[in-house]
Amino acid sequence: MVRVMAETRERIEAALFSADARDHTDLPRLIDEIHNLPPQASREMIHQLGREAGDKILVLLSLITKSRDTDLALVAVETMASIKSLESALALQEIIKTASDKKLRKEAKRSLYRMKMAGVEVEELTEEETPSPERELMPRPRQALVSHIDGAGGRLIWIVMERPLGALSLVALRIADTEGIKECLGVNLGKKRLKQELERIRKMEDLTVVEVPATYGQLLVREAYQRNLKAGIEPPLEYKKWQKAVEEGEISDTSPLIYRELQQEEVRFKAALLLEFVD
Repeated sequence: MVRVMAETRERIEAALFSADARDHTDLPRLIDEIHNLPPQASREMIHQLGREAGDKILVLLSLITKSRDTDLALVAVETMASIKSLESALALQEIIKTASDKKLRKEAKRSLYRMKMAGVEVEELTEEETPSPERELMPRPRQALVSHIDGAGGRLIWIVMERPLGALSLVALRIADTEGIKECLGVNLGKKRLKQELERIRKMEDLTVVEVPATYGQLLVREAYQRNLKAGIEPPLEYKKWQKAVEEGEISDTSPLIYRELQQEEVRFKAALLLEFVD
């Protein structure tokens, strides 16, 4: 058991501290490994990761609070409270606003209060600002980044979602030409952290990443989802959370990006233009 715990922890730390955002897509699988540990062992592991990883563990903790295990979700909330940062406070606020479990929301409120007493400044939520889970407002795509298509026909897409009260989320997806949406992970971020994360993504050495209209990012994901349906492949469970936001609204321009920069006839008769565009 000790060896299993050590190996699980090593994989989690590798994903959390990796410079590659794609490694975060392994976290749901790693959370399943934590679930399979004895309760006391999983509790100790989460607390220890919180002490050592700080803000970097928030993406993991946020996912755990959405898990099927309420006891483990409460441990995640406790660990958030031990990380005295604005990002952690914002994560707790998100739980208060959206969690369906009353016990979890109550513990998040207590934790947020303790953080305020410890000097962490965070804007107070009023009753009007705290929507019930049943009437949670839909996030809206605000910005998108896409990577180049790799040799296997896959690419990465990042969509910035604006949630109620101006809160922000970053949804990362891996899509493929034949299988559709293969991986999906959404995390809640403050404005400063989001800016840093987008800058890091743009500078990833092994990827060519460009910013595109949010609607184009939506279009790519919608098309990928249709490939899931055609192939009979279930999309990742996390995608269900963001599906309505991605599919909301009409997209008037469905042409490839190159035709938004160049006239279609130009590309057809001057193939060299296509190479210039790719370069």
